[in-house]
This record gives sequence, C-alpha cells and structure tokens, in this order.
Amino acid sequence: MSISLLADIGGTNTRFVLANNNCDVLFDSYEAFRNTSAESPELLIKRYMKRQGIDSCDHVVLALAAPVNEEEVVLTNHNWRFTVKSISAASMSNDVLFINDLEALGYGLSELGAEQLQHLAGPRSLDKKGPRIVIGAGTGFNAAIVTQLENGEHFVKAMEAGHMTLTVETQDEFELWQYLAKGRGRASVERAISGRGIEQTYQWFCQRNSTPVVHMNARDISIAASNQSDLMAEKTMQTIANIFARTIGDLVLAFLPTGGIFLSGSVTRAMMPWLRRASFFDAFVAKGRQYDLMHQFPLYILNDDQAALHGCKIAAKQHSLRLRGM
Repeated sequence: MSISLLADIGGTNTRFVLANNNCDVLFDSYEAFRNTSAESPELLIKRYMKRQGIDSCDHVVLALAAPVNEEEVVLTNHNWRFTVKSISAASMSNDVLFINDLEALGYGLSELGAEQLQHLAGPRSLDKKGPRIVIGAGTGFNAAIVTQLENGEHFVKAMEAGHMTLTVETQDEFELWQYLAKGRGRASVERAISGRGIEQTYQWFCQRNSTPVVHMNARDISIAASNQSDLMAEKTMQTIANIFARTIGDLVLAFLPTGGIFLSGSVTRAMMPWLRRASFFDAFVAKGRQYDLMHQFPLYILNDDQAALHGCKIAAKQHSLRLRGM
C-alpha cells in the first residue's frame, strides 16, 4: 500500500498523520509533538515513522509556518532550517512537497463540517463560491485567500500578513506600538497578535501602571484575564482583541471574502471570551463609510486542530494529478 506522510509544522507544535494510496487519512496514525522535543524536523519525522512502524514513505506533504519559495526553509518562529533534500532523506521519499501552513488551512476548509466551525458574528449564510479568508493567530500570525476555480477546485494563496505594519488608533495603542517597535524600527502585526505579543503587551501594561510584572505565558495571561484576577491581564486581552478585530477588518476590505472569514490558532482560542463581546464586532465593522458593507461578511471560528492536515491531503491529491499530467 502506498503511504503518504502529512505534517503540519507550526512554530510550537508539529502534527503528523498518514494517508493511504487514495489519500484517505488514517486517523489512528495521528500524533502531535512539541517542536522543542527534537533538534530538527528530520529527527521528529524519523521518530514518528519508527512509532508508526514504517521505514519509508511514497509521498510527503509538509505544511510549514514559513515562506516556502526558497530552497532552504527557515521556520518563522522556531530555530529549524531544512530542505526538500533533507526531508527526503529522513522520510526515504522521492516526492516531497512543501506548502505554507495557512495555505494548508485554506485547502482544508472544504473538508470541514458544521461541527468543526463555530459561528462568531455576521450573517450565517455563506456565498459558497465566494472568496474566503483563513486567518491564523498563534505562535505567529498569517492569513491566506481561498478562491474557487471553474472546475470546482480551490486555489489558495498564502500571505505574509504577520509582517504588515501594526495599525493603531488610540494614544494608548500608539504608546504600545512604540514599545513593541523599540530596537526594531517598526512594529508588525505579529508583534502584537501572537503568543509573544500577548506576553509583551502584558509587560508593557504592568510597567506603564507601575505594577509588579508577573512573568506569565500567553495562556496564563488569558486565564487570569478571564478570571478577572489580574487587571493588567484584562487590559492586555481587550487591547489585543481590538487590534485583532481591526486587522481582520483591514484584510476583509482588501479581499471582500463573501465566502467567509475563518479564524484559527491558539491565540484565537485564548481570545474567545473577548471575541464574543460586542466590542470585538464593533471594532471589526468600524470602517467609516464601509460600515454597512462590513456587516455582510460572516466570521467563523475553526475548531479543528487537524484542519491543516486535511489541507495537506488535498494538496497531495492535486500534486499527484499534476505529476500524472491530469
């Protein structure tokens, strides 16, 4: 039986699953690992394959939290460097395909059922043939645009949205921008909307309010804010949610995704109590003369951590068809 190895390599975690010769996912083979548990993705692939009892793979598709237009891939938020050649050697495969992780999420949207999506705001009806945007906020930030071709297939183009300049509106936000930009010359979207961004924003609020800085990770900050046990954590999460809403709104104006906006990632999930508030949607639609237009776009939360792996499966199918000239 032909075996395909599908992997979603993020900035913090790597998820694996196998697929058969029909590109059907073998769900029993799913495993996830912390990136810090291995010195390289090659070693992690070898470990996974050994645990699955396989010596080689016919095809490998990796969804990567990095630009993939270069021979050598450097993960944006983890110190891994690798190439198609090194992955080929580790997996004993002559057919290795790299795609961006948001590109994989974009392909994976067509595989998701209602139980994997949670309506957040806007209309519930979708223009099924309209363009979609998938946005990931976690270790880093990025987005992809999904369009449907005449033959029914989807074309997905990943962005580098995390490196857009962070836009601010209030004096407090401008002062935060200056703090995040210190030593860098500018503050990007990812400097705020990411796990590290939450941590640095919390530190800024503590320093600004002469409050002792409690060193917490993004998850603990969100929990403290939800419990209302730390005022600086509450201010942090509300500020990040406002910036998130505004950034999503800017992307919507650029691409007009009548097929919906789909939000994913660990930071998105951590912000859920704030995303459900009216203030989030108010910030999203606050686009001046385009206020009414902004109400036309549905927002959904993507709840499936394996969505990118489903996208890898679709990319593998399309890649196989191209190789066969079909």
